[in-house]
This record gives sequence, structure tokens and C-alpha cells, in this order.
Amino acid sequence: SEITLGDDFTVCDSGFAPIYIENLGDDAEYLWWNGTTGDTAYVFREDNYVVRVDYCEDFYTDTIFVRYTDETDGLFIPNTFTPNGDGLNEVFYIRGLDPAWLSFEFLVFDRWGQIVYQTDDPRKGWEGLDPSGANKLDDGSYVYRVIYTSPCRSEWEYTGVVNMIR
Repeated sequence: SEITLGDDFTVCDSGFAPIYIENLGDDAEYLWWNGTTGDTAYVFREDNYVVRVDYCEDFYTDTIFVRYTDETDGLFIPNTFTPNGDGLNEVFYIRGLDPAWLSFEFLVFDRWGQIVYQTDDPRKGWEGLDPSGANKLDDGSYVYRVIYTSPCRSEWEYTGVVNMIR
């Protein structure tokens, strides 16, 4: 069997946070990165943390990344992009996204309020194409809306204007 610390996680405020392995009983010996020998260790900053477990004459090692957030979103949303084929600023991306966000929605609208781009994948951006992705849209101003839920379950919403210049 495998012993695991689980998935990486985000701590929503400062202070100590426990990381642990389900207690395996008297047959298990734990050794954490900091010398702790119980089934639980406490972390206090963003970092990778390692545990080694000797259990039933087998050795297991696992690492977990603990991320801290102070509830500021840290987004950068540009006000202009230039999908003209020169390799610079070709895609309108939302930058500074925390990979632990619980939900994400990114919409772009034309001047008549029609959705021209929509995604729930924070790694994707708008390339200045129509909803089919086949035709280039005209230069101009487009309205965006970004809605997401942070790991601390805070909901954030931004709306604004982005200028597309080819």
C-alpha cells in the first residue's frame, strides 16, 4: 500500500497549519523534515514538506506543497493586446491566477453585449477571434468579466474594458 500526505493545499491565513498522515498505529515510525516524529507536523510558511514513514518493514516518502494566501488576489488584467502576428501580446490573458482557485469564469463581450469568448480554464486566453474561433474580430474595445472563487472561498469579480489593436 502507499502512504500519502494528499494533494497540495492552500492555507487561507497566516499561522500554523497541520499536515498529517492518518495514524497507522504502533507499527509506524514517522520522520518529518524538521525532526518531528509523530503522525502530525505543523507548517508556518509556503514551502514543500517531506515525511518518511517506516511501516511494516517498508519505507515510504511523500512531499506536499503548502501554499499561503493573504486573500489578496494579485491579478494583473491588461488593458490592451495586439493579436497581429508579431509574437508580442498576442493573447488577452488574466495573469496572477492561483492554481488552487475553486472556480473561474472569463467572458469577453462585443459592443452589443454578445459573448465573443468564454472559458473556465485559467490557463487559456482570448486571441481576438469570434466565438467559432475561425474569424478575426475587428479592432476596438471589448468588455471583459472575470469571476472566481479563491481557495479561501472568497468570491471576486472584475469587469473592465480591453482594447484590441491588430
